Amino acid sequence: VDLGSVSVGILSGLQMSHLKISESPTFSKGTFLSSDQFSLKIALVPLLFHKVIVRQIVLKQPEVFIIRNADGKTFNFSDLTSSTTASAPQAKESLPFLLLISRAEIQKGAIHFVDHSPAKQSLDIAPFDLKLKNVSLTAPFSVQTALHVKSKGTDIAFNFAGQANLLDGTFTIQQGGLAARDSKVLFSGTLSRLKTEEPAVNLKMDIPKLLLEDFAAFVPMPAGMAIKNPLKGTLSVEGDQKSMELQSQLSLGALRLDSRGKVQNVT
Repeated sequence: VDLGSVSVGILSGLQMSHLKISESPTFSKGTFLSSDQFSLKIALVPLLFHKVIVRQIVLKQPEVFIIRNADGKTFNFSDLTSSTTASAPQAKESLPFLLLISRAEIQKGAIHFVDHSPAKQSLDIAPFDLKLKNVSLTAPFSVQTALHVKSKGTDIAFNFAGQANLLDGTFTIQQGGLAARDSKVLFSGTLSRLKTEEPAVNLKMDIPKLLLEDFAAFVPMPAGMAIKNPLKGTLSVEGDQKSMELQSQLSLGALRLDSRGKVQNVT
């Protein structure tokens, strides 16, 4: 670990600059994680009343390198976990406390996935911005993110704003979208039962224009096939892996397809 500076103050909180964590065993193998600045501010008085109120968590320009090895199964962080590690004993009773994070933010982050396996699925997520407000374990809180996913010359811009609820395992997307070159897709909806083995989705998509070749790096077309006309229309998906309702109104050039149906027992 390499660290530029650390400071702690009653008003300024914890400040860390130029944090770096190396690949195993040393920096000669590369840098696994780095960040220009990390700051944490906690309200002190509420601690006396069993309340943990974090006024601010900010991570500026964090950068992470995730490497999948040639075997396709292990990663550069695999040695950080061990199946032989004994699990911590479970406390019979947890201390009653309230946790609230007023603001949490990642600014201009980057995630680099380097794939040495035969799949060759390397990609970069940069820049990556995330904002959370009024984070609570028992009440909904707001989530806002914007990022770019880049691979094989393709750049997909992705953004959404919504609300998450950790208590009941739901996430509501109020507005979201993705764009790549001339393509654009808008979506909204709800993900529910995320804490169970049967998550459900209720998603609606508006497709002003979608060119399949704009996503060729992520969804390759069969050899010799080319679809030049854009796909336009609407699509809705509702259900879970046992039963999924689908409804669409789509057009591809002069071809129009209106459909409604059900997919069952998706594995």
